[in-house]
Amino acid sequence: MKKHVFYFDFLKMQAMKRMKIWLAMVGLVCAVGVQGQGWVKISGGVGGQGGNSIVSGYWQVGTSTADGGIMVVASNHIDSIPGKGLYLLKTDINGNTLIEKKFNEQFYCTPTDVELLPDGGFIVSGVFGYSPSLIKFNADLDTVWAKYYGFNVWYPYGSITTPDGGFALTGQISDSNGTNYKRVFLKKTDSEGNLIWEKEFEPPLGFKEAWGQDILLTPENEYVILGLARDSIYARAAILMKTDSLGQLIWQKEYKELNASEQSSNNIILSPDGGYVFGGRVPTFDSIACTKVNADGEAIWQNQWKATSQNKLSDIISADYGGYYLMHDFEDIELIKIDEAGNEMWQKSIDFGDDYLQGTNFIQSENGNIVVCGWANKNMGDVLLIKTDSLGNIYTSALTGTVHQDPESDCLLDPTESGFSGWLVQAEGTLSFATLTDSLGHYLLPLDIGSYTVTVTPPGPYWEVCNSPFQVDVTEFYDTLSLDFPPPKPSPTART
Repeated sequence: MKKHVFYFDFLKMQAMKRMKIWLAMVGLVCAVGVQGQGWVKISGGVGGQGGNSIVSGYWQVGTSTADGGIMVVASNHIDSIPGKGLYLLKTDINGNTLIEKKFNEQFYCTPTDVELLPDGGFIVSGVFGYSPSLIKFNADLDTVWAKYYGFNVWYPYGSITTPDGGFALTGQISDSNGTNYKRVFLKKTDSEGNLIWEKEFEPPLGFKEAWGQDILLTPENEYVILGLARDSIYARAAILMKTDSLGQLIWQKEYKELNASEQSSNNIILSPDGGYVFGGRVPTFDSIACTKVNADGEAIWQNQWKATSQNKLSDIISADYGGYYLMHDFEDIELIKIDEAGNEMWQKSIDFGDDYLQGTNFIQSENGNIVVCGWANKNMGDVLLIKTDSLGNIYTSALTGTVHQDPESDCLLDPTESGFSGWLVQAEGTLSFATLTDSLGHYLLPLDIGSYTVTVTPPGPYWEVCNSPFQVDVTEFYDTLSLDFPPPKPSPTART
């Protein structure tokens, strides 16, 4: 079992053992979960694989499993060569590996989207062997069929299942004459991936190119495509287009105040009132934004959050009991809850210190837990799975207290004595947790369910700790235990 040390206050975590993996993409949806404590899983798998969003050419995908587990689909990395086939991983509800397989290792593979099917299998769209493709797998991760559309100039980014058992794809298509003139496409297939019809849409007036990034199906069986139009690196706009069930354009809107996030593929959702919610970055690249429009594409509200130029809005999902969850990241993962009017309700940061984190997809399970998928490590990374409660807390139980000073050097606990700052408090168990005391000597250490040996370590060699270690048992979710450390005494080294 891999052991992790979690440093809170500074929120640092060091994985004690790692396997390097190529960060291609990871996606997940978890259908059910256990309410209460969360967990963190970091793994490298077989041969190396990982997850990031659509950045630097590597793509995010998302899916769910019918039995409440987690499905990971990633580009494989072999001998420093990226994209060598697919890596498929199925886990149980707690992120433990059930099945892992590789597919098509001899070819370059970049999956871009995943859809769960009613029979428990799933469909993967992307580019395989430099051909736009659609591949069906069963629940045991075996290939059912693969449809390769030949070396072509179109690239699928988003896909959905359709009521007739077929699939709809959107993305970009370019001219074959070398001009690289990009346009949005919408393609419809039957249940075995055979093309039925296809449509292309010109960029909005004033823009040189456009492409589709995500697609959804309305209750009326109409398609809504979220895309990006671009004239230059800085002249960009998010676009929405709505078509009928046969791909005939109904309307197209552009939003120059918002750049659709190039790093996201699951970034538009249907709101309860029939409108649409989507996000991205503002044109100045100093903020991320979430926008709500009505059923006709007219803007209702937009909210923004300050961010660096490298931050991106990775995903948006509907929240149970109203509102929405947002996830954005750069080196750490930020979870934001907003209400139906776009007002922020809370924001939580998942930061493991020296680890570089990227969130790609997340969902809310039936009982309110949130499951985040992504990768850790900046250049070559590990698959990252995180479960939190509905408020973004990974661990809902905690140990709190104070490390007291002892001016009388009698090792007797006196609550009136002031505390020591910067002392290390550690809890060792199946998982290991650590934190530093604040300026008053107080500490707060989130813990998982389990038994722990708790110790306190001074910042230098001139103190000894009285009566350490201590045993602590955490038996319930949302439980806070208290432990004040008796005052330390000067070490013999300090007295000589």
